[in-house]
Amino acid sequence: MFSLFAKAVASLRLIAGWGRDAHIDRFVGKKLSAFRAKRAISIHYLSTDLGIPCSVLKKYEAGRQQISAAQLFVIAKYFEVPVAAFFDPRSNAV
Repeated sequence: MFSLFAKAVASLRLIAGWGRDAHIDRFVGKKLSAFRAKRAISIHYLSTDLGIPCSVLKKYEAGRQQISAAQLFVIAKYFEVPVAAFFDPRSNAV
């Protein structure tokens, strides 16, 4: 019975579009983490510079919280990269 319910929920998620963006959020978060690590910037220092709580920045990097377009623009400016660098898997901007 449970597996039938689980399949129904999974189907609804596909139909409703739930969870589709999670892949993108994780990808962008990994890029953010890579930009930060390459420049040897601590998560606490970056969160202070950006004016956002460290806990939120950790969620961004883990892909558990979606980054708004405005916040992504600010982050891209901070790292002096185009916003597109967060979405291109071939980007060498990291």
